[in-house]
Amino acid sequence: MHKRQQYLALFLIAAVIMLSCSSLPFHLGDGGNGNAEITINNAPVEENQTVEIEAPAEIIQPTPDGNLICNNIFYPLVQNNQWIYEYESEGETSQMGLSISELDTGDIAINMLSMDSGLITQTKIDCEDTAIMNFPLLTLNLLMGDYVDGSIEIERSSGLFMPNEAAFTNSNWATDWSGEYTAKGEIFVSYEDDDLKILLDDSPVRLHWAVPEEGQTTYETITVKAGTFNDVIRMHRTVEVDATVNMASDGNTLLVNGTIILEQTLWYKAQVGLIKQQINEANIKVFGIEYPVFLGGTVELIEFKE
Repeated sequence: MHKRQQYLALFLIAAVIMLSCSSLPFHLGDGGNGNAEITINNAPVEENQTVEIEAPAEIIQPTPDGNLICNNIFYPLVQNNQWIYEYESEGETSQMGLSISELDTGDIAINMLSMDSGLITQTKIDCEDTAIMNFPLLTLNLLMGDYVDGSIEIERSSGLFMPNEAAFTNSNWATDWSGEYTAKGEIFVSYEDDDLKILLDDSPVRLHWAVPEEGQTTYETITVKAGTFNDVIRMHRTVEVDATVNMASDGNTLLVNGTIILEQTLWYKAQVGLIKQQINEANIKVFGIEYPVFLGGTVELIEFKE
């Protein structure tokens, strides 16, 4: 099996753990057939229906009275707040716009627009006293484009995604927390003449966060395309996901059961949100032995409006 196919499979698994930790399913790209699915307010858009997208700020306008239960210190999910992020890897870039809506049930939802494909998805956010229990980060079609097809559903099992402000201040900004999730679904990848199938059958997904990052200061000044931000909080996150990869190449099939482990650094600005995220190290554990994976990429804020 060529290393290229192996790394592509590992990259896909890594992408899985950077996407939505949500009780609502979402669907991935069009597999390269030009029929990408678009959903608005969880309803599919008919084939001949016209959808106007002026800018991420205009995806879905929030209602006047936002639900402040989701006004997290590092994820201020309230009306009028809008973000545009850029993902970069191997010299390729993709952009994603985020905005906030209040659903008829009173819950808060994140609207995500892929600036490249025009795909819009909406995911309900679970919050408790301004703590974020789940949050959609990136979708696979943003990371892998037309090579990917399939669907995944991720459900929260325990823990939380981001504590509220009191949890940080009460610990004097030295704390750690975890969240556990399960993922199910299939991802199909066609790359040149090779086919990959990633199976997630109630596969465990584990996130562990720590502030400050070991050996680093808690506060930093950081510059991204959106500008320079002072007093940014630096966090460390370890992500693990178990998966089975079915790799077919040159008439040969290989099944691999393993665990992808990512070590990430994330920078957050209070009342703004995620400023930057990067992968520091990636490994795959097979039969108890960890092997390094050449996997990189950054996500950074390029515009914030409130």
